[in-house]
Amino acid sequence: MSDKDYLLINNYELKEDIGEGNFGKVKLGIYKKTGEEFAIKIINKDKIKKQMKNILFKENEIITKFNHINVVYVFQIIEDEKNIYIVMEYCNKGELFDYIVAHQKLDEDEASLFFYQLINGVDYIHKKGVAHRDLKPENLLLTLDKTLKIIDFGLSHEYDENSLLKTKCGSPSYAAPEIIKGKLYDGFKIDIWCCGIILYAMLCGYLPFEGNNNRKLFANILECNPEYPSFLTKNSKKLIQNLLKINPDERLTIEQIKNNDFYLKGKELCKIDYKLIEDKLEKRNTLYGSGFKNFLNINKNNENNEKKENKENVEKKEKENDDNHNINQIEDIKEKNENMEKKEINEENKTQNIINNDINTNNKTEEEKNKMPGNEEKKIEIKDKEQTNENNEIKENNENKEKENENDKDKNEIKEKEQKEQKEEVSKKEENKKKEGITEKEGNLNEKEEKKIEETTTGGEKEKENLTKGE
Repeated sequence: MSDKDYLLINNYELKEDIGEGNFGKVKLGIYKKTGEEFAIKIINKDKIKKQMKNILFKENEIITKFNHINVVYVFQIIEDEKNIYIVMEYCNKGELFDYIVAHQKLDEDEASLFFYQLINGVDYIHKKGVAHRDLKPENLLLTLDKTLKIIDFGLSHEYDENSLLKTKCGSPSYAAPEIIKGKLYDGFKIDIWCCGIILYAMLCGYLPFEGNNNRKLFANILECNPEYPSFLTKNSKKLIQNLLKINPDERLTIEQIKNNDFYLKGKELCKIDYKLIEDKLEKRNTLYGSGFKNFLNINKNNENNEKKENKENVEKKEKENDDNHNINQIEDIKEKNENMEKKEINEENKTQNIINNDINTNNKTEEEKNKMPGNEEKKIEIKDKEQTNENNEIKENNENKEKENENDKDKNEIKEKEQKEQKEEVSKKEENKKKEGITEKEGNLNEKEEKKIEETTTGGEKEKENLTKGE
């Protein structure tokens, strides 16, 4: 199967959403010819600013360096008129965060297995000269065979081991003391601190530092006095304490961690044969890597071509014209070229500011999203899932109430109808009685009149008889 085959998005069948990244949704994709499953991140080019594109390309450029079993592999990047499609490994077991939630906390065997793979992945990217700077359970994916993969290199930085960084980045709950203090810091030692937070979360089921707001949270981090539950073994407790040192120079190094019994325990339990798999990974990189790098080269070439064209225009004008007018034009072109370079520098600064602003403006959102409960609850809390269950329960109750109300309404209508019929029946009876009363009265009156007529007639006859007798 060729790179050209893979560079057509129509060759993939896009299925349901399986996640959402910083720049767009992630869908399950099936490669039609082989049935292989991939995670495909879809980024709408119209919805991201130019500065954010720079961050995206920077992240992708860093990922091309990686080809390790514990770092998520990007197979291809495909671009059409509307979208950029990033084709990645599909990790069908989801986030480590959700895995901890489902189990409340992990036993030492399972935690050591994941910790062993995490340290191997971090060691690999550090040797490639990259600090991740945003390690947390949400950025660690699992496969069905419990292979751990590091993802999301949006805040990662490529630099020399001896250089120091100054940008504040990462999630508040995982921030190291030197970042909170605003000091220059070693990116590799920041990642070691985060590994300590992750190990604590796996073994305890909640985060070591908490606070109602970032100010209180940061105060607790600077104090660095987390509660260690009684069920932790001495070795695991000591390992966490040596990873969460306020002074970064006192934290364990990767080599020291690899000599720790907890790490070695995970090594015994892990079924991954790292030596055997290296050859397979190299073949994979040979098959897929060129298309991925080609995409990055195209975008770099576009920028370089624009610079080259401007430079050629300046040289051409200089050769053709020596008069003042043309000299002014040349100066204008030079100025445009210089402005373009300044613009690029400004865009880099803006990119950095965007990262900082995102951290500041989204701290509350990140805190709510990533927050695990405090020591009193002893379990991980996922508000979205609880809210969904609560909403479903409320919806069900409302539906039941609506049905009850409809039944009550029907009953009331029947009752009202019966009452109306009873009233009508009573009214009819009353009317009939009235009619009967009038008829009876009329009959009595007729009887009286007839009697009176009879009396009158009888009296007349008597009067006639008396007159006759008198004569």
